[in-house]
Amino acid sequence: MKKSSLKRMAAFLCAVACAGSFLLAGCSSSGGASSGGADSGESSSAPAASVDLTSGPEVDLTFWHSMGGTNAKALQTMIDEFNAKNKGHIKVTAQFQGNYDDAINKFKSAMVSKSGPDIFQSYELGTRYLIDSGFTDPMQNYIDRDKWDVKQIDANIAAYYTVNDKLYSMPFNSSTPLLYYNKDAFKAAGLDPEKPPKTLEEIISLAPKLTKKDASGNATQSAIGMWSYGWFLDESLNKMKKPSFDNGNGRTGAPTKVAFDSNGGGAAYLKAYHRLVESGAMPKYAIDADNARSAFVNGKVTMYVESTAVLASLLKAINGKFELGTAYFPGVDDKVSTGGVSIGGASLWMMK
Repeated sequence: MKKSSLKRMAAFLCAVACAGSFLLAGCSSSGGASSGGADSGESSSAPAASVDLTSGPEVDLTFWHSMGGTNAKALQTMIDEFNAKNKGHIKVTAQFQGNYDDAINKFKSAMVSKSGPDIFQSYELGTRYLIDSGFTDPMQNYIDRDKWDVKQIDANIAAYYTVNDKLYSMPFNSSTPLLYYNKDAFKAAGLDPEKPPKTLEEIISLAPKLTKKDASGNATQSAIGMWSYGWFLDESLNKMKKPSFDNGNGRTGAPTKVAFDSNGGGAAYLKAYHRLVESGAMPKYAIDADNARSAFVNGKVTMYVESTAVLASLLKAINGKFELGTAYFPGVDDKVSTGGVSIGGASLWMMK
């Protein structure tokens, strides 16, 4: 790609990422991997990189993303505003590629055939692949050249996408998993709605109070819906302060094998998850993402684990049917889960 195009791409990423850190919140999906689902907040007009955007012909940039729902509308608003300010010089066209898993699979195929995007939004799980792929251009090159102030990015978030002191992608929509719960159901069960459970074991112990059955003994209300997804395993390992892979979780060197199969973390999580189902705390249908969400919104389960990004869409779907509560992502138990979660969400990558 021509240097002028790269300069303008970098300017777009800096401008949109700064605004996005305020306007968009996180990742979510409607089935499968995360794809920015909902939450929106205040917008911010941040300065772009100090490059001349007015010289030369207009540059057209294709931007592949995975934002859905409210976040998709917010993203398009940001792009429209950027295009209007840079009319005749830069034009960014957003193209939705499905959830994060779908998008990165399309990306891999498209880049081989040289038909991929100029800018790509990818979840944190794609970081190592994108660094090693040879397709991407590190943001650090343009940050250093244009003396862009990285202090505008939260240091912890920037660190997540930094390897060997080099920021490879521009943090955009960051998130963590949350426990969402039905405060009205807690009150009805005689539980304190301001004291949600902190661990899976505690959820299992509370389940009998939160379970309702019909005359035939079938559960009409269960404790929790927590769909089966690798992100929750990864975050559970983080809370146990146990790595998922060797070589410092891939930071001191390329990972060569998983670590959770031998450090006790994987077994602890899977045993607790199995107990959720076998105890009746979680109905089997709720291990599916869409079913778990639907069950929570319709009062069939009283708790639901998802990204911070779905907050706005959940409130809209619930539409006042009950009071929504939020709490920290539950650990396995209070003995082993003494840490915190890591950053989720996605960042923006420049192609060479």
